[in-house]
Amino acid sequence: MLRAGNYASAKAHLDRAIALRPEQGEYYYNRANVLKEQKEFKAAIDDCHILSNATRVGMEPNTEQSLITDLDWLRSDLVVTDVVYAPPHTKLLRDAQSAGCKTCDGLGMLLCQGAEAFRLYSGLEMPVEEIRALLYA
Repeated sequence: MLRAGNYASAKAHLDRAIALRPEQGEYYYNRANVLKEQKEFKAAIDDCHILSNATRVGMEPNTEQSLITDLDWLRSDLVVTDVVYAPPHTKLLRDAQSAGCKTCDGLGMLLCQGAEAFRLYSGLEMPVEEIRALLYA
């Protein structure tokens, strides 16, 4: 799991996800050197089933950034998720799709967080399926 913040902590239970914990908390694209060696990063990806980007790398306005710069690291049996929702199809997800990976964007997380916030503040249930249809229209 490429991680930063509370969302990444909540998702840490994912089976064999990659856990990268930079000392300052936020993992920016230009800090990819936090990893000792790119070989270690590739080996971790080779050994996992799910690669989850829980950073804001790839979020607007930096939509052409990705923590994976070598597309050979992606393989068709890898599931790639991204919590970034703007844009919904990040460079990471586009690259993963072109490599044959199954992907999952960040709109679902945005929707569920919004639904819970709506419930907490209004006491009402948000029409999640109606809004999901609008998000993915």
